[in-house]
Amino acid sequence: MMREHTLKKEFTRKEDWLEDIFTNSNPQASLQSAETALRTFDIFCKVKVRLELEKHLLLESSKVHSEQFHEKELPELRKEMQQQRAQIDKLRQNECPRTKHDASKHGMTS
Repeated sequence: MMREHTLKKEFTRKEDWLEDIFTNSNPQASLQSAETALRTFDIFCKVKVRLELEKHLLLESSKVHSEQFHEKELPELRKEMQQQRAQIDKLRQNECPRTKHDASKHGMTS
């Protein structure tokens, strides 16, 4: 049969909890283990809260960016697209002219 553990006391302060452990068991190892467990749990909680906060901030910033994108009207988007196409065409026209390879200069004939 499984033994059910019940909560004997509830502590609201770390010092009270550590004092109870120390007075009931008294070995220094128990006290060190309890302090280590508290520090580990404290670090875990801080990291978890920080990660949740960063996740929340990231979602909020992406939501704002998405809303800003949708606020643009369709004519504005078309105008931007046309400007980008014009720039691409201009760049293509400014490319170095391609020269045809003249094989006869190298002693080759077809």
